[in-house]
Amino acid sequence: MYKRQAFIEHSKAGGRLNGNTVQHYHRMLSSVFTKAVQWGLVAENPCKRAEAPKAQEVDVRALEEKDVVRLLEALQESKEPTLPELLGKYLDLRREERTGWTSKGQLTGSVADFNKVMEAIRYLREKELSTVQSLDAYLDTVSGQAVSIRAEMKPKEQRMKEINTLLSHIANFEAHKPVHVEYAAIRFKKPREQFAAAHRDELDAYNAAIRYFKVHLKEKKYSIKKLNEEQTQLAGEVAGYKERLSALQEDVKILRDAVSYTHLRAHETDSYLVCRLLLEKKKKKKRVIIDK
Repeated sequence: MYKRQAFIEHSKAGGRLNGNTVQHYHRMLSSVFTKAVQWGLVAENPCKRAEAPKAQEVDVRALEEKDVVRLLEALQESKEPTLPELLGKYLDLRREERTGWTSKGQLTGSVADFNKVMEAIRYLREKELSTVQSLDAYLDTVSGQAVSIRAEMKPKEQRMKEINTLLSHIANFEAHKPVHVEYAAIRFKKPREQFAAAHRDELDAYNAAIRYFKVHLKEKKYSIKKLNEEQTQLAGEVAGYKERLSALQEDVKILRDAVSYTHLRAHETDSYLVCRLLLEKKKKKKRVIIDK
């Protein structure tokens, strides 16, 4: 008990703890010793005999009515708006722009905007997206998936182009080889020149195939069957990649179509700038999903 009382007095004298803090420690230690008594570890709770300091009065200044209003306004401005709130502001701004239209025109425009925004809100709920930050993170994820798919698909598409070119040269080589053999068998210059002039296209295609084989054809051999089989396999793989990309594009299409890009760029208010994040990736991050 004496040690506990000394702790209280020393803390107060040293100025390191105020009365409220010491009371907090006193209650905490008392709770520990109470549990120790229940468990039979000690005979009594020494904190019950220690004199705890009185709680210090806290000077509380009440806000005046005008200060409360200013505080609430500041909190409202600092609060990050939700995506449905931003889309709601967008609808209000669009409705203001139709001032002066005919009643039918205003109604038609309002209904069209409302339907698009509601579709976007349903999408956001489905994806559990409520803030600009969460949406931006989601679009980053989708964009990363698209980049990865394109990176895997690109070499396969390149190989398909190579096979197509090789097959084209093989077809020319085989089709025009008899013409070249006949041309090579002519010994005299003038008849050779006349034959070459008459079969210029065939001979040019044959020679182009020979040049291509020397650079690109390994071991100077080819198998049309194997090339066609590889081409078929690659075409199936690329189709799968394109299907995955299409699914990603369709996934964000609702947001892309909810509000007109041109219309957004015509306004520079905070609401429109944030709404723009709903629909397209910042250019510096190079999102590659939409319109590709």
